[in-house]
Amino acid sequence: MYALLGDKDELKELYVQHLCLAFDYITSFFSVDSAQGKSYRVAVSAIEDEIKKHDYDKNILKALELNSVDGRLQPCHHKVLRRFDILISSIGKGNWRGSIPLKGIDGFARADLLEQYLAPIQSWVEGKKKPEGYETSEIFDKIHGLLGESDKSKIFLASLLVSLLRSQQIRARNTSEKHLREIKVNNR
Repeated sequence: MYALLGDKDELKELYVQHLCLAFDYITSFFSVDSAQGKSYRVAVSAIEDEIKKHDYDKNILKALELNSVDGRLQPCHHKVLRRFDILISSIGKGNWRGSIPLKGIDGFARADLLEQYLAPIQSWVEGKKKPEGYETSEIFDKIHGLLGESDKSKIFLASLLVSLLRSQQIRARNTSEKHLREIKVNNR
């Protein structure tokens, strides 16, 4: 963590104090209206006033907000540890995502993985046998075996599953393509 923060300066120290208050708050479970909740808000306000006296990054300050949808500092968020790494490294560099660039292109791998499951289900719904390239696929055989003989209910449910997963696959691929374009533009 110290390596991510780099050399100590006054602004970094204020950001870290803010982050420590956030950690304390999200792990303490006291209500907003309690004495601790009120003291937390006063302390955060005082630190933010001090931060604003420096050449600070508004995105870092926004990420430190507990109630911000973009901040995602809630401990139950599925990517909270990555978020903390991004935040701490941003504090170290002095600008948002200064050393951990936008990831966002893992959707290509998710889309490819989904296709391994969607193609066999889709072919089963359509009453087709293995398409080219699936002659030795264990996944294909297993899915067809599990689905068994078709009937109207199974076909409806399998079609519904395909439509739901296909839309997620398309979104994952499109999001990754968008992020890849952003990365290319930012690296020019």
